[in-house]
Amino acid sequence: MTAPPPTNAPRPRRRDGLSTRDLPDGTTAVLIVETALLVLLNAPGAAVLDLADGTRTVDEIAAVFTETFPEVAPGAVLADVRALLARLRESGLLVE
Repeated sequence: MTAPPPTNAPRPRRRDGLSTRDLPDGTTAVLIVETALLVLLNAPGAAVLDLADGTRTVDEIAAVFTETFPEVAPGAVLADVRALLARLRESGLLVE
C-alpha cells in the first residue's frame, strides 16, 4: 500500500485565463489571454498541463505516465515530468 503524499507536497496548477486549441499536426496551442503569449505543446506537454489542475502532486502526475508507459523506468518518467513542469512554469502556464 502506498503512503499518501505529504500535505505540503507541491501541486502544480494551470494559471487562469488559458485558451487551448488542438492543431491538426498533434500539437496544442495554448494562449495566455492576459499577455497574448502563445505556447505550442507536444502531446505529452499538453497532457501534463491538463493534469496540472492543483489536485495532484508531481509524483501523482508522473504515476499517470508510468501506468501508460510501463516499459519506461518510473524514475525516468518522474525526471521527465519534473523537467516538463519546470518548462511549463518558465513559460508562464503554471502558477505556484
